[in-house]
Amino acid sequence: MVDLSTIDSPEQLAALLDGLADDDIISTVNQMGTEAVLDRVFEAMPRRFDAAKAGAQQARIQWNINTPEGPKTYSVTVGGGTCTAEPGSTDGADISLTVSLPVFLRLVSGTLNGTSAFMSGQLQLTGNVMTAMAMQSWFGM
Repeated sequence: MVDLSTIDSPEQLAALLDGLADDDIISTVNQMGTEAVLDRVFEAMPRRFDAAKAGAQQARIQWNINTPEGPKTYSVTVGGGTCTAEPGSTDGADISLTVSLPVFLRLVSGTLNGTSAFMSGQLQLTGNVMTAMAMQSWFGM
């Protein structure tokens, strides 16, 4: 089993996911603990946030991640040069993104482009599409 504490970057996550089918990703994540993996990814988002690229933009982003255990929801808030992320939904989300667990991990590891995921139906989006597109650069996705 992979030691989750050793994965500190999207590049390391990409290496872990390289060549794995969706079922294999789910199995690997289940071994580590789905919530532990998602918590670790969202805890890293404020560190990965590039305030210069976000500029004066503000957004309340809700991620709805479909896992074998059921949907997991996380909120990311960007504004004033800062970023916070936490489990749970956000009132009045500007953007709501719904994805499967494997697609989410590919997005945050940089192995899947958000626009491609949206165009292929792997990512469902409600809210401001332009902000969603800009958001990719805020986190190096």
